[in-house]
Formats: sequence, structure tokens, C-alpha cells
Amino acid sequence: MRYICTICGYVYDEEVEGVAFDELADDYRCPLCTAPKELFEKEIKEEKEEVREAIIDEDIHEISNGELAAIFSNLARGLEKQSKLKESKDMMTLSEHFRDKMTPFDDTSLETLRSLIDEDITVRYPNVQKVADEKADRGTKRIVTWGLKVTSIIKALLDSYTKEGEEFLMDKKIFICSVCGFIYVGKKAPDICPVCKVPEFKFEEVR
Repeated sequence: MRYICTICGYVYDEEVEGVAFDELADDYRCPLCTAPKELFEKEIKEEKEEVREAIIDEDIHEISNGELAAIFSNLARGLEKQSKLKESKDMMTLSEHFRDKMTPFDDTSLETLRSLIDEDITVRYPNVQKVADEKADRGTKRIVTWGLKVTSIIKALLDSYTKEGEEFLMDKKIFICSVCGFIYVGKKAPDICPVCKVPEFKFEEVR
């Protein structure tokens, strides 16, 4: 049996490894992206259409300065990856403009962060996925795929930090992919981003 990391696609092959996946220690992590054991899925060979039950939020609201800053920042990163440097710079200028107008967020507790992450995974991304499927928008589908992977690894890191405290970061550094936002905790940045596949130099160390 083979198990696939849902973050980077690493394959754990029980026949090759000689150890059943279920027998691995609970703290086993993907050797490529450090995703925890629970983010692996059993390989299913037959093709099956995925069914998503999206909870549509009908509460239309004005986009905040923070949301606009994030949107333009993401556009800037995407344009940079396509080597459209002038357009990327213009988008980043807009992002910085709206970031400077952001209202500080008062509640920065781990509980609030975990709640927002869970809402993204269970509600917001499925909603965007549903619309992208209806419109056959490949670009948005990629954004959802990347976003879900990045958000899932953030949740896993948050859970590990909550459980282990500062020991989780002992003798480790924190790196963030400047293109997709993937967070990696280790001694050095990975050779390529497990999510968007950009090279190591696109990672920035958080000090």
C-alpha cells in the first residue's frame, strides 16, 4: 500500500520502506515538507470524482484594506513567477498602499488563529473551489490547491507548537516561500518549495 502526502505529493511506499504506514510513530513527518502523519492519504487507484459540500456565505461585505493588500500581494507573486517584473512591481505597490491603511487586529490569540484557519479550510476554500469549478477557472483552481496546502501545513505547525511549546523550534529556523506562502521549519530551507516548486532562493528566513 502507498500513502501520499497531501501537501507535497511525497509517496510512502510500504513495500519499499518495509514498515506499514500505520506502524509509524505518531510524530512521523513527511521527509520533504514536514507535514504530519495525519496529512497523508491512502492512494486510491480508481478515479473517483471528488464531491465537495460547500457552505455558501451570502453575507456580501466590503473588502477590507487587509484583504486588498493580500490580493495584490498574491497577484504580484504570481506575476513575478511569470517573469512579468514591471506588472509585479505595480501590484506590490498597490499591496503596500492598502497594507499601510490596515486597521490593527486586536485579538491575536492562538485560539482565534486556529478558528480562522479552520474556517478557511472548511468553508472559504470550498466556496471558492465551487465557483472555480462552475466557471472552469483553472487559475483559481490552482490558487485553491496551493492555499489549502499552505493553510493545512500552518495548522499542523500551530498544533505542534501548541503541543511542544518553544521546544518545537529548538535549533530550527523558520522559512517562508515568497511565492505561495508555504512555511517550513527546519535547519535550512528545502531545495524546492513542496507546494509551488520554486527554488530555495525564493524562501525568506523569519527572524
